[in-house]
Amino acid sequence: MKNIPDNFPLTLDDGKYIRNLNKEIEISTYMIGTYEDKSKKQYIAKIWSGEVKNAQYYELKNELEAYLALWSILSKNIKEVVSNFPDIQIPRLNYSEVSDNQILILIQKIDSKPMELNSIEIRWKSLCRVLEYFKFISNLATDNEVKKIHHKQTWKFILSLPLLMFVALIKHPRLLKELLYASSYLIKKSRYVLFSKNLGLVHRDLNSSNTLYKNGRITILDFQLLSLTVLSHDFGNFFYEMWKPDNSKQLDKLLLSKGVNKLSSEEEFMLIYSVLFDLSFGTEKSEQEAKQYIFHLQEIL
Repeated sequence: MKNIPDNFPLTLDDGKYIRNLNKEIEISTYMIGTYEDKSKKQYIAKIWSGEVKNAQYYELKNELEAYLALWSILSKNIKEVVSNFPDIQIPRLNYSEVSDNQILILIQKIDSKPMELNSIEIRWKSLCRVLEYFKFISNLATDNEVKKIHHKQTWKFILSLPLLMFVALIKHPRLLKELLYASSYLIKKSRYVLFSKNLGLVHRDLNSSNTLYKNGRITILDFQLLSLTVLSHDFGNFFYEMWKPDNSKQLDKLLLSKGVNKLSSEEEFMLIYSVLFDLSFGTEKSEQEAKQYIFHLQEIL
């Protein structure tokens, strides 16, 4: 891990600096720490500093814009959202600063626990609720609010396929057969994604680390990649992250409860796209697990 300097401001928006969290949560791209105000409420600060704007700068800038857009939607429709989704919450943005050499955001710290500590059933139900939530607030967003959100055009998924296939094959030559299947399947389904009308606000990094759960309440975190794109993107990501060889039968039953025959072509595309992306640029699963996942999808799709 890169050495992150412990040079946090001593105070931020009436909150006093408590501690550096970088080592605890293994983030090395920007500083992240805890602040506490006089009423003992705690906040999370994320700070990027540098002379050259890099990918981390734009991710944190996108997260700031995402919080502003999301809370613009929520504040105008709070009764409707809470009435339909009393079990889901997003931290509030308390303070922000943006300059050429620094981005700083201070967000509410919510007392909860990582989703990954819960059973598969709870994680699955939470995934379904979060997907419904994003679709719901997407329908509430105004054109002005949508303009503030990064747009990931559907053609980018298709255009990325040759690169993903090439990188995955270089890294995992033993998976040639599985990669050929994945690529051919994605090409076959690509037109459904390319011309999809099922667009909306998508987290794009939805997993058990970015969602918390406590007493039936779900908290969604980390909006660096929030985009307007194909809604099924998060479904593919979260399902892939949950899937393990020893829980595949359990997940199959949950998938059947959704109706495997009712999966949209976009959802089927994203189930395969997630493993191809991980084999290219991710570290979610081992090569053997990814192979088993692809084989399993061949059986159920």
